Amino acid sequence: MAITNPSKYMEFGSREVAYNQLLHRLEKEDGSVMLGIYGTSGIGKTTLVEQVSKKAMELQLFDQVAMVNASQIVDARALRLKIGKCLGVEFQYGKENEALELADKWAYGANILVILDDVENKIPDWEDVGIPFGNNKWGKATINEDIRTAPGVDRRVKGCKIMIMSETRHICNINKCKELFEIEKLEKDEAFELLTEVVGISTIESLDDKDLARTVCDRCDGLPLDIAVLGNTLRDNGEDESWRATFAQMIFHGRVPLDVSFDALPKDAKLCLLVCSLYDGAGDTMIPIDFLFRTSMGLGLFEGLETVADARYKVDSMVAILKSSLLLVEGTYNHVKMHNRVRDVAREVAIKDEECAFHFEASESKWPRIKDVWGNTNDESSVVKLLSLTFDTNDVFEFPEDVNFPNLHTLIINFKDHSQKVKDDFFDAFVNLKHLMLSSTPVLPSSLGNLEANLQLLSMSNCKVDDISMITRMKNLEMLCFDRVDFSTPPINLENMEQLRILHFTNCNGVALLQHSISSLSNLEELIITNEFSVLDEESEECPFYSELTNLTQLTNLHIYHQLDTASFPDENIWQKLQRYTLSLGENFQNGELVSPSKSLKFCYGDLEGDGITSLVQRSQELVLQGIFSGFEQCFRIENGQEFAEVTRLKLMACYKVEYLGKILQWRLNEVPLHSFSKLTAAETDQSLFDEMVKFPALKTVKLSDMSGVHSVFDGKVDFPSFKVLDIYDLENVRGIWDRDSEGNYFGQLEILKVKNCPQLEKLIPSGMLQSLKYLREPKVENCELLFSMLSKDDESSSE
Repeated sequence: MAITNPSKYMEFGSREVAYNQLLHRLEKEDGSVMLGIYGTSGIGKTTLVEQVSKKAMELQLFDQVAMVNASQIVDARALRLKIGKCLGVEFQYGKENEALELADKWAYGANILVILDDVENKIPDWEDVGIPFGNNKWGKATINEDIRTAPGVDRRVKGCKIMIMSETRHICNINKCKELFEIEKLEKDEAFELLTEVVGISTIESLDDKDLARTVCDRCDGLPLDIAVLGNTLRDNGEDESWRATFAQMIFHGRVPLDVSFDALPKDAKLCLLVCSLYDGAGDTMIPIDFLFRTSMGLGLFEGLETVADARYKVDSMVAILKSSLLLVEGTYNHVKMHNRVRDVAREVAIKDEECAFHFEASESKWPRIKDVWGNTNDESSVVKLLSLTFDTNDVFEFPEDVNFPNLHTLIINFKDHSQKVKDDFFDAFVNLKHLMLSSTPVLPSSLGNLEANLQLLSMSNCKVDDISMITRMKNLEMLCFDRVDFSTPPINLENMEQLRILHFTNCNGVALLQHSISSLSNLEELIITNEFSVLDEESEECPFYSELTNLTQLTNLHIYHQLDTASFPDENIWQKLQRYTLSLGENFQNGELVSPSKSLKFCYGDLEGDGITSLVQRSQELVLQGIFSGFEQCFRIENGQEFAEVTRLKLMACYKVEYLGKILQWRLNEVPLHSFSKLTAAETDQSLFDEMVKFPALKTVKLSDMSGVHSVFDGKVDFPSFKVLDIYDLENVRGIWDRDSEGNYFGQLEILKVKNCPQLEKLIPSGMLQSLKYLREPKVENCELLFSMLSKDDESSSE
């Protein structure tokens, strides 16, 4: 929801009533309850419920909140996995026990609020999902032995509270919601107040015709989303002509406010937005940035850009524009979200725009009679440039013999599952196709090989590949991307694909590459392999991987998870050319731990030796080191002050010779002003770093754990002027976080203090520091038996 000031939004009378009623029901209802919230798309349901859940957590009504998008979910397991992910459940006992594992979250009387957004169908049975709701008979059944043997465990103590959001009252009714809440459109005065909040009061005051603003606002029909997006488009624009033109487009041309906002975008940003609407999903579905990148490449949005790196930066800039325009919102790592109302309007625009010429078709096993949407031809197939097909039936799909698409350059096909079938001549209608995206594709028809001459971009998702030779013969391919593909093939030979610039294997299993395949790709600019893989010779013997990179002189983006082979590790020259990288090297790496989209390195259980390793460590923006035995002195040597100038997150675990880092930090800060570590915003370690005068001007978050030899975390003076979060856990012998005599304003911005499992902790905050911690909220302390007061005994005595 594109509301820039949710708190102000909640003050509107039409929202305040619903807000208070929902909060009251959550607070007073005893046991299980399911509440239904409904209203048209863009009305602000999600924003309202998010604010209710936020307040409920502040009031400590719940231990956790799980909010998931439930659009298109029809089976219990899909919903279970989404909710489990929100609650941090790591399903470990097989599919048949997943419901029990999820239900264990309610053990010991835990109180959890479950919120389902954008519900379109009847929700699966709660017991099948794994949620103890109503009268389902969970009893004390559990998969967890610790819970099973604990006395008095009954996960029905508090029951479960559930909130369902949908566009229609009917959906709430069929899901048997106990009480329904309709979210209505904003009153006219509320709508205008929201518009004024978005565009700025000075913009409204500068208009000669003050009624213009109200007239434009009325065309938004009380929908907060439309008001916020259109208002953002008119922000700081006090020209009457612009407001009149906006009104004219809506009243005389029948255009909706979102459509008008689309036209205000730069051309490439608008095309990027329309590309977002292609993603197969609904209702705030997370859209991968990589999807935008690949599809934009296929649509030719990057003509004039010479390198893949330039195209990546272009996508980043377009996404930034769309987020600032409130048409996209931030998602999880490397994803964005699009409101389903924005998506629907974007699809309508893309269909009618001759330059885009998108067409969507779904659920038919026979080619339907297509509407003449442009009015200039009776044969739409001759005009369509991008075609998106979704097949929900199990029938064999076929085209009429007379249908072909001479101007089609991009084809997107989403199958229901791998059991569907297509005729062997399926692709004969697409002889000029340049970009093909396949999802859940069954056995590939042989006609795919007929696309070899023109096909430049091929992307396959959630497919099974038994024979890849038909693909590897496509010599003109420039981009080849596999996502969630299971390979059961001999080692993949890529030596004939000399034109490849982009190669992706994301979340794929069974990837084995033939030796010298990668090194033969002299034009390769981007290589991404996110799961374990192997390089094999013709005898299926494993070969070194890193030596394959030496010949890739054009490579600028590398993303791999692989064991470290120091003998074949390239020197620093190849790493210096990389503009983006995400590398997990060594043993015991976990996919997903790295979160930075630019330069990230995780190095596990090895030695920091060699110029190549040093170059990577010093250039990283996100650096995770675990189990490092030696090499700190070389890697952390600071000679010109530019080393570590970009690092924003630093995590050190089980690095027992890390004291060298502390020496460097002290030397840097006391003797020479340098740029090194000046951007560091988050640090996490299990070793003591802060026993000398240290200052990190940008550091905001620190996590400390497992420091068995530390009795006081900050023994000396440390200065963190931007410090906001301190998280300390599993410090067996620590007696105090700060030295007894610590004072001053070195932690003046600290907001959150969490301390857990510190059995010897006696004192939390020295009295000399209390006045400086003016932003600190109530500290959260768990399992610290000896901690008896916020002040030490001496401090209590002196106050008496």
